[in-house]
Amino acid sequence: MRGGKHGNRGGGRPKGSKNKTTVAIKDCLQKVYDGLGGPEAMLEWAKLNQTDFYLLWGKQIPRAVEVEGGEKPLKIVIVTGVPDAEPAKKNVSDSDD
Repeated sequence: MRGGKHGNRGGGRPKGSKNKTTVAIKDCLQKVYDGLGGPEAMLEWAKLNQTDFYLLWGKQIPRAVEVEGGEKPLKIVIVTGVPDAEPAKKNVSDSDD
């Protein structure tokens, strides 16, 4: 920004518009996915590669962090949308200060 003015006077991509390269890559990936068999083929792959599938799935879920309390110990809950097989319960501080 020059002179404290806002806007898109200098050119560049307007705010909110999509990057052409990103759009092209997503389109290409969709074509490959469809060419490999789409959802049916992905299901078969996921059955054979469950860990990789869940890693991929976890990256698609929005993340949020919630902080509860104000006294010690502080409890931090990370919400990912993927349930843990065995939720870990650990206090940030186990000592009584």
